Amino acid sequence: RTARDLRAMRDLGLNTARIFVPYTDFGGDTVDPAMVERLEDFLNQAAVYDIQVIVTLFDHRTDHSIENWGADELHLAGVVAPLAGHPAVLAWDIKNEADRDDAFNTAARNRAWLRHMAEQVRRWDPQHLITVGWSTPQAAAAAPSDFVDFVSFHYYGDPRDYAAQLADLRAAVPNKPLLLGEYGQSTWNWLWPARYLEDRQAEHITAIRSAPGQAETAGEVVWALFDFSTVPLAEFRTPWQQAAQAHMGVLRTDGSAKPAAALLAP
Repeated sequence: RTARDLRAMRDLGLNTARIFVPYTDFGGDTVDPAMVERLEDFLNQAAVYDIQVIVTLFDHRTDHSIENWGADELHLAGVVAPLAGHPAVLAWDIKNEADRDDAFNTAARNRAWLRHMAEQVRRWDPQHLITVGWSTPQAAAAAPSDFVDFVSFHYYGDPRDYAAQLADLRAAVPNKPLLLGEYGQSTWNWLWPARYLEDRQAEHITAIRSAPGQAETAGEVVWALFDFSTVPLAEFRTPWQQAAQAHMGVLRTDGSAKPAAALLAP
């Protein structure tokens, strides 16, 4: 199945995958070697297909109290150190949409935690790039960027507003590469037929990719490759939230391509 997915990516002309390492699933401060072996196997297979991988750490780890930092350091030693220097790793993403963790901490504590964990990743793997994912261009513009190699941000807003927000981010962060780490549009809505919404998804992706300033960034990573049959994550509580999230893919669950899939090659 992994080989099939990577082959589908390569057939679409894609060169990068972004994946997530859930903190608890990987054993927390006592990292499960079997999970690291699975991650390494994925990286090995990605290398075969010439796919670079952004590995997003600490997924669903939201409490950054100082008493948790020791456990988080052990987690990085167990996950990052064994994979240091792997040729398929493009970057370590310390946290997905890190600004959302401000709700569980103070903003200052959250930023201090991010900086410290970036230092720990650099300690275990000095060869690879480090970034942090921010939920919006505004969040990325307001965040410190001195401890990352490039700034990653997400955008799910109106494409007509994207160019201005990108320009504001570039003005705030003039000396670091920018990566649109997530963008896309769902093809589900109970009001409209699927094909109409699939065409709208293609129009959305075209508008973002052709926006003024986007060509000068480091690129973009669409969310997501496949539709999902179910979305069990707790943050999508209602059936319509789950259905919308489940239909973000550019490929359908059977592997067939939506119109947007043909638009993604660099």
